[in-house]
Amino acid sequence: MNYDLAVIFSFSIAIAAIIGLLRFKRISPIYYPFLICVWIAFANETLSYVLTRVRHSTVINIDIYSVVEALLFTWQFRNWGLLRRPKWLFSTIMCALVIFWIIESLFIGKLHSAISYYRIFYSFFIAVMSIYEINEQINQEKKSLIKNSIFLICMAFVIYYTFNVIVGLFWLYGLHMSVSFQRGVVAILIYLNLFANLIYALAVLWMPSKHRFSLSY
Repeated sequence: MNYDLAVIFSFSIAIAAIIGLLRFKRISPIYYPFLICVWIAFANETLSYVLTRVRHSTVINIDIYSVVEALLFTWQFRNWGLLRRPKWLFSTIMCALVIFWIIESLFIGKLHSAISYYRIFYSFFIAVMSIYEINEQINQEKKSLIKNSIFLICMAFVIYYTFNVIVGLFWLYGLHMSVSFQRGVVAILIYLNLFANLIYALAVLWMPSKHRFSLSY
C-alpha cells in the first residue's frame, strides 16, 4: 500500500476526534473514556507521523499508547455496566493489564515488536467484552441498532481486534509468511483501522445526551 495513503487512513481518527470536541458538552459522561481514547489516538498518530518524518523511532509512544488504550476501553466497558460485580473485578483487571505490560516491556522485551503477547491478550479481552455488550444491546434496544453508539463501537471492536488476535497468533507461532503475504496482512489491518475509525465517527455523532443516562460512572 502507498505510504501516503496509509498515513491518510491512519488520520481518519481525526473525524471522530473533531466530532467529539464539537459535541462534548452534550454527550453523556458515560462515554468519556472512549472520547479521551479517541483524542489520545489522534495525538499519537500525529506524534508518530512527526517522528517518522524526522527518522526517529515510534516504539516508545506506540507502546505507551497500547496500555493507555487498554485501560481506557476497560473503563468504558465498566461505564456500560460490565465489570461492576464483584467490586474488586474492575480494579484487578486494570492492575493486571498494567503489570502484564510492564513485564513484557521490561523483562520479555516482546512489547517493542509489531506483535506482542500483551497486544494479543488485550485485543482478545476487548473482543470478548464487545461480544457480550452486543448481546446486551440486542436484548435491550427496542429501536434500530444502526444509531446505537454502544452497538456500533462494539461491532468495530469485534472486527478490528479479532483480526488483530488472529494475525498476532499466526505471527508469533511460526507461520512462515512470504513478504507479499505480510504486506497483504498489513494492508488489511490498515483498511480495518479505517473502517473502525469511520464507525467511531458515526458512534460519536449519535452519542446520546446527558439526560438519557442515569448510570453512575
